[in-house]
Amino acid sequence: MPVIRVLDIIDGLAGGGSERWVYDIARLSDPARVRHRVTTVHPDRGRFVYAESLRRLGSYGEPWREGDRTLLTGAVVRRSARFADDGRLTRALRLAWHGGIVFPTGGYRALREWISFRPEVIHGHTFHGFVFALQLARLTRLPLVHTVPSLFAQMEDAGHGWLPRLYARAHPRVARFFTAYPDELRRVGVPVSKIQEIQGVVDSSRIESALTERASHRSRIRATLGIGPGAPVALSVGRLHHSKGHELAAAAVALASQHVRDLQWILLGEGDDRASIEARVRELRIGDRTHMAGFVTDVLPFYAAADLYLRTPLFEAENQASYQAMGMGLPVAGFDTAQSTDLLGRIGHGMLVPSGNSSRLADAIVDLLSAADRGLAFGARGQAYARAHLGVDRTIEDFTSTYEGLGAL
Repeated sequence: MPVIRVLDIIDGLAGGGSERWVYDIARLSDPARVRHRVTTVHPDRGRFVYAESLRRLGSYGEPWREGDRTLLTGAVVRRSARFADDGRLTRALRLAWHGGIVFPTGGYRALREWISFRPEVIHGHTFHGFVFALQLARLTRLPLVHTVPSLFAQMEDAGHGWLPRLYARAHPRVARFFTAYPDELRRVGVPVSKIQEIQGVVDSSRIESALTERASHRSRIRATLGIGPGAPVALSVGRLHHSKGHELAAAAVALASQHVRDLQWILLGEGDDRASIEARVRELRIGDRTHMAGFVTDVLPFYAAADLYLRTPLFEAENQASYQAMGMGLPVAGFDTAQSTDLLGRIGHGMLVPSGNSSRLADAIVDLLSAADRGLAFGARGQAYARAHLGVDRTIEDFTSTYEGLGAL
């Protein structure tokens, strides 16, 4: 069978989970079966953290150039939006920026890649990436697949509440939806035959490599952050956004530190809420035990340095970060969001507490880290489950088989 060419269209390549997922799909796909090409709706101005990695794979083209700009007024609109208030003017300027600059250049890049790459399948990701992929699939009559980026509640919270409504109207044009939340798609009318549930997201080979080097990772990361070799460490990973519950985690760490000697907290991620989280850390007087390390491409050494994972998102249950914690054998203290994807309540690899309750989360931290083994027996349950059921190779094979089936039509 000839190699199938897949054009992936995504909003951007910043440090979110969807962006990492696109990189992993390109990285882990068998090049003898699938070749990926990634293009973005938003222009690449040198701040796409996965751009260089994808470029090394041959899956991403040249960075954005000034020639991509279609309206000279775009720079004025963008600068003006920075100084606008949060009312109608801001929304109008933002719409002008997207309508005048981002969307036309995004369409130009998508068409340019279609002409040069000649894909057999289009794969739409995230929000506007799906819209562009849908339009290009209509124009070119190519089959379209889509990875649903999040829960519908998360879409609404992020200002993309229109996307589920688009699914309800446009699903006849989509050959396959990949999602961790199949029930939500069924509720908006997507046929079961078009839904493929994503379950495997753990790269077992990288996990095993990190586990092999666990001791060296642990000593190096702790030395870099100024954490003592015996200090108990809780880890949080995720975008710095209110939906990830990091301020609640900070409050829990502050409470737990009254009972767990020298408790340290590592927070990985970047986002618009960095200043508010830093302010909360100062207010709680835990600055000396908090390590906000920013966005990190290779997170596994930080898992190796930790003793406990804090799963504090307010909408989702499991996500890529918590699956990595399972693979690395960390016990987990997490919020109960009542989502069907939750594994903590079923597998028992840690403690589940009421969502948003920092006091109960602190109790879980104390209980797990005060145990003789610091919760390692709990973590072993998650690790065993991850090894048996969460391997990313299963999902990559699902993607590849779908591409090949569609490319053969």
